[in-house]
Amino acid sequence: MLRPLFALTAILAFVALSACAADDVLPGPPIEWPEVKGLDKQKPNVFKDAALGYSISYTGDGTVVTVFVYNLGLEKIPTGPNSDAIKAEMYESLLALEGNKKSGRYKSITPLDEGVVPLGANKAAPQIRRKRYEVDITDEGEAITELYVTGYKNYFLKIRATYPSQEKKRPGGEKAVADVLGALSKALK
Repeated sequence: MLRPLFALTAILAFVALSACAADDVLPGPPIEWPEVKGLDKQKPNVFKDAALGYSISYTGDGTVVTVFVYNLGLEKIPTGPNSDAIKAEMYESLLALEGNKKSGRYKSITPLDEGVVPLGANKAAPQIRRKRYEVDITDEGEAITELYVTGYKNYFLKIRATYPSQEKKRPGGEKAVADVLGALSKALK
């Protein structure tokens, strides 16, 4: 009598573990999402439209870093930051950012710099296109917003980071972003 009960328990446990693993499968290339000290990693947000993929956010002390993985339904997205597709996606991301000004969320947006940089501090890390802005967020104050876009295994990898620009009030925003980028660089294989 005990053997059939143990067998049934083992089967149910296996089915439960399989169901959990299936629920954890995200669209796009497999990425082991790292934990980052000082930031809370949020649960993945899978969008209803499969072409929009999913996002994962890291938050803490006024800093928000959101990573988006999506393909917009395109069959081929070149790897790296230099293709026309990546440049066009960066432009679209900028338009979305500027939409915050039109909606009243931002009082102002001032470009700071742009270029192609390593994803993280390691010079051998994958390259990513970056644009940085100083923004004045309504009812919150001045902040830095950074946009990053690259192609990764036929998907867009876009990162949006925002943190207070007044480091005296909330120190560590820039370092927190660097920590997420560094950890993510190691997770991309």
